Amino acid sequence: MNINLLYEDNHLLIVDKPVNIPVQEDSSEDKDLLTMLKEYIKRNTINPERFI
Repeated sequence: MNINLLYEDNHLLIVDKPVNIPVQEDSSEDKDLLTMLKEYIKRNTINPERFI
């Protein structure tokens, strides 16, 4: 799923959260926003440990 990223800098990500996507992991095992954003950071930064 694509997340609409509104703003990004070294300290902040602002996103338009899609409907029916949980913010964090729960018992449903659906993919959650937090995990998606962590994956985004890992793919799109030189040093992802700096953010997580």
